[in-house]
Amino acid sequence: MGIDVPFSGAHDIRGAIRAAGIGQLLEPGDLVESAQTLRTAWSAHRVIEKLRDRAPQLALIADEISDFRRFTDEVDRAITPRGEVADNASEQLGTTRRELRLAESRLEQRAHAALADAIRRGVAQEGLLTERNGRKVIPIKADYRGQVQGIVHDVSSSGATVFIEPMGVVDAGNQVRELQLAEQREVRRVLQRLSAILGDMEAEALRSTMALARLDVITAKVRLGRRMKAALPPPGEVASWFKDGGATVIKRGRHPLLRGEVVPTTIEVGGEYAGVLITGPNTGGKTVALKTLGLLTLMAPSPGQSSKHCWNADARW
Repeated sequence: MGIDVPFSGAHDIRGAIRAAGIGQLLEPGDLVESAQTLRTAWSAHRVIEKLRDRAPQLALIADEISDFRRFTDEVDRAITPRGEVADNASEQLGTTRRELRLAESRLEQRAHAALADAIRRGVAQEGLLTERNGRKVIPIKADYRGQVQGIVHDVSSSGATVFIEPMGVVDAGNQVRELQLAEQREVRRVLQRLSAILGDMEAEALRSTMALARLDVITAKVRLGRRMKAALPPPGEVASWFKDGGATVIKRGRHPLLRGEVVPTTIEVGGEYAGVLITGPNTGGKTVALKTLGLLTLMAPSPGQSSKHCWNADARW
């Protein structure tokens, strides 16, 4: 083909595009895949555009691809390579996360102080700070539960330990929870904004994705043709090789999956000969001959008329 069209990073994103088109919120992974695919499509467009004179048919397909850099740049800025919404996805999110980290640090300090006090007074079952229902709790011996003011979140299976959130920790825990909810709301708002950008370009995105798929299929056909030493019809002879009707003629055809010294098959059917009788002993190649006829008949025009590879006397696809 002589044209290095990029396809790395491409995915089938039609489902995500359609979901965004009806207002659904896309998850970070879906947005990242969509951005990767549309960026790949635009890269393919630019490569082919530079070689329009050499590949006019490919250029017509590439013309179906739009520029989605507004969307892809926004996704790159807002979502990390790990599929997480970045702190700088919005000013509000950055502020909320900074406050959340400070609040979590204060909560940790107060919880450890409460645990140290319980250990000093001999009411802690063990010197281990833990969590129950997302709240910081300390394990208190059941016999001493009345000596620690707080909220009971759990009791051990034996009943010997009560997990209490001390009152001095409750306010700090509440602040952390409030900031966590605010963070979740802002993350959702960011994802909704990015999804809406893609949804507003649903038609262009679907068209571009399908154009990229067509280019991928053509590239795959050419690479397969090279690997299998395919031959194209000589210039001006396409019409003589492929016709809308008439006989099927295969000259010295070889089954593409066979290797080594393959005996070629020449078959003509549908013209002067309405049918062909294939006889011979077992393992003589009858099935291979039939499969060769059927497979080459399908391969020659598939998947369309724009990039045919054909069989000739000395070439394999």
